[in-house]
Amino acid sequence: MFNERLEKYRDELHLKQNEMAYKLKVSDGYYSLIESGKRYPSKK
Repeated sequence: MFNERLEKYRDELHLKQNEMAYKLKVSDGYYSLIESGKRYPSKK
């Protein structure tokens, strides 16, 4: 699933969730929800 690929990619980059959220310009909480599979990013 998307969230699993996202987490694997983040791990490959050796980033923490908050660092990845910053790079994607989303809040830490929103990124956490995406990675846990509870939310999906908008297509915008």
